[in-house]
Amino acid sequence: MRLLILSSLFHPEPTANAVRISELAQVLQQAGHEITVLTGFPYYRNQTPDPDFAGKTFVERVWNGIRIIHCYTYVARNRSLVERLKTFQSFALSSILGAKKRCHGSFDGIVAISPPFFTCFSALAISRIKHVPYILDIQDLYPETAIHLGYLRSPLLKKLLEASEKLVYRKACGVIGISEGFSQHFQKAGVSPLATGVIPSWVDLKVFPYQVCRHDPPTQQRPLVLGFFGNHGLAQGLEMLIGGMVLLKNEPRVRLLMIGDGVAKPDLLIRAQRAGLTNIEFAPPCRHDEVADRLREIDVGIVHLRKNPLYKITVPCKTYEYMALGKPVLIGVDGEARTIVENHRAGLFFEPENPADFARAVRDLLILPARLPILSKSGRNAAETEYSQVILGQKYRSFVEERFSP
Repeated sequence: MRLLILSSLFHPEPTANAVRISELAQVLQQAGHEITVLTGFPYYRNQTPDPDFAGKTFVERVWNGIRIIHCYTYVARNRSLVERLKTFQSFALSSILGAKKRCHGSFDGIVAISPPFFTCFSALAISRIKHVPYILDIQDLYPETAIHLGYLRSPLLKKLLEASEKLVYRKACGVIGISEGFSQHFQKAGVSPLATGVIPSWVDLKVFPYQVCRHDPPTQQRPLVLGFFGNHGLAQGLEMLIGGMVLLKNEPRVRLLMIGDGVAKPDLLIRAQRAGLTNIEFAPPCRHDEVADRLREIDVGIVHLRKNPLYKITVPCKTYEYMALGKPVLIGVDGEARTIVENHRAGLFFEPENPADFARAVRDLLILPARLPILSKSGRNAAETEYSQVILGQKYRSFVEERFSP
């Protein structure tokens, strides 16, 4: 089949989602399909335009035998909502033009990745132009996420976007989500159960090899190193970690390493400084292919989101990456993420936005350090048997071939 992948982020962008979609393109290509990718201009790493793309509307190249069409993307001047919307909307419009001007011949199907939510509208428009069906791959629910984070307050705009969400779902020949909760959401929006697929975020076991877990009790000289890796954004609610480390301030056997960047990081730095914390280290972000090496420094991985009904059906992809590396997980996300970690005996749960409960979970690990290697091996086993790229890539391929078959 000739397939068109529509994703604002793709290789060489360093984000986890860009890496995942790049892997998806290769999975489909290796199955014998001809892949064309419509994506944005690379900008994410440095938040500045790539000089090779200056003054251009489209740039084409070939990567591992996959044709890539980069479409003009506005680079946000800051992290404000208005600037980010300009970025998302610019790609949504340029990708439609790119499909019309650069994607010649017929296609058997379109796979569109959201977020950004506007890509769903691009998929609908391109499907009409090309007379071809489309599948939506939904990694975050919009406009629900924007509503819960307080970005979207207008009742009229809420209704308009919710109606638009249902429209693009119903017009799709298939909708993929990362959890059972996502699937139920699609079905409530009018999607047939037969047209929904649940495919969790996979992990490449070669990129995230098992790292032997520590067996010795933590000491002041060799403390238990907790690690948070990823976006320091509003949804993560990382001020909770600052509060938790305040409660552990007099416990010399614990240290926290926070790797990443985001809109909330300046505030986190100020909070830690004001609290006089010396048990937290802030580190800059790194490329996705450097994550496994960077996380060799930690003993336990942390996953946390704010206490929000929407996040009960969300499973952050770092959960699977920690499990693949053999890092026991402290999971501060109630719902499906908690169920996965607890059912696989890969870590301990603490109540979201509750510093005291976070500190309690850390002390539990200090009291019984012998459980660390058990949690480590259990998590890695789950990654190998249920969440590997090989297993879930095949499931994704089967869903695509079934939905686009004549």
